[in-house]
Amino acid sequence: MGLFHHSSKNHTCPVPAHLTEDINTVADASKLLFGTTSFYRFNMILSGACTAFACLTILALLCLHATHLSKPKEQIKIMRISLIIPIYSILSFLSICFPNAYVYLDAWLNFFEGIALVNFFLLLCDYLSTDPEQRNAFFAQVDLPADKKTKKPVNGLDLYRKSWIMAIQFPIVSLIAALVTAITQAASIYCLGSNKPYFAHLWISIVQNVSVGAAVINVLRFFTVLKAHLKGINPLVKFVAFKIIVGFTFLISIIFLILRDTSALAPSDTLTWADVNIGLPTMIICILMVPISVFFHYAYGIKPYKLHKNPRQVEQGDYANMQPARYEGGLFNIRMWLSLFSIRSLIRAMSLKPPSQMEYAGGSLSEQPQLTYDTAYRGRDEVPYA
Repeated sequence: MGLFHHSSKNHTCPVPAHLTEDINTVADASKLLFGTTSFYRFNMILSGACTAFACLTILALLCLHATHLSKPKEQIKIMRISLIIPIYSILSFLSICFPNAYVYLDAWLNFFEGIALVNFFLLLCDYLSTDPEQRNAFFAQVDLPADKKTKKPVNGLDLYRKSWIMAIQFPIVSLIAALVTAITQAASIYCLGSNKPYFAHLWISIVQNVSVGAAVINVLRFFTVLKAHLKGINPLVKFVAFKIIVGFTFLISIIFLILRDTSALAPSDTLTWADVNIGLPTMIICILMVPISVFFHYAYGIKPYKLHKNPRQVEQGDYANMQPARYEGGLFNIRMWLSLFSIRSLIRAMSLKPPSQMEYAGGSLSEQPQLTYDTAYRGRDEVPYA
């Protein structure tokens, strides 16, 4: 039997009825895993402990940035990116506890992943310049290496614009996919347990995979081309820390798809359909969040933002862009914490669409800012918490 074998005329969804009819019904396996504990109960305990550890570890990282907030625009984005770990962990844990709600919960993981990817892309842009006009000037004038495939020179503004479009489309497509998933699941035409073309699961998965693939490839190319201008910030380490979550979850889904389709993994006396299709994959994700949450402290640590590591710089004579004498955050800075979840600031940042080469060249040269970018210096943020 292949992954996409469609010869059967039976259009019945193979998901057990109790997982589609009553969200409060959870069926235990007929045989206990050990002692008086079923796999379902064991999974909840283990995954719950891993989720708690990952959330506390990331909370510690958020508090460190909050108390060492010297560059708010950068660090707020780092904190938003870091939230992907507790979100993944909590939604995975809830899926284990309430397998009937798995389809609805899992559908939103891609959306939050898209938000994190957009923040990562905007973070790279802030590393180049926090001012949009200066950033446009940088991309209009920067010399970039030729494309390895076409051997043609890479246009900076075109690269910036294409990467922006591909990054922005990801959360938008994921939001639509999450809503369509909820609608089709409620209408009983989604069917998590089938890859048949007459169910929505296959088509939604294809759209999501194409969207995430396009976003990741273009953002990866963006900082690969610009790596010479991003020295000292370890963009690859930051990207790996974020994408390792998605990479592992995608790999896990493929492995379990093959195992289920080849009948190598099937319900048994100790494992229910929900344990095999939902419990095991999400348990592995919860466990993986433990080392990844620790790795985030290395990839997105506060070392570059400690003021004693960044003494005042006055060589350029621009006192407005000097490092602040004190940190701007604090554990009890309500405005800062609320900014982490501010949709308005994220939409504002996403709305700053880069100009095309033609649009930029069409403006008055006197109105276009001269490139004053310095890779060794990034000054104080002009608009905190944006």
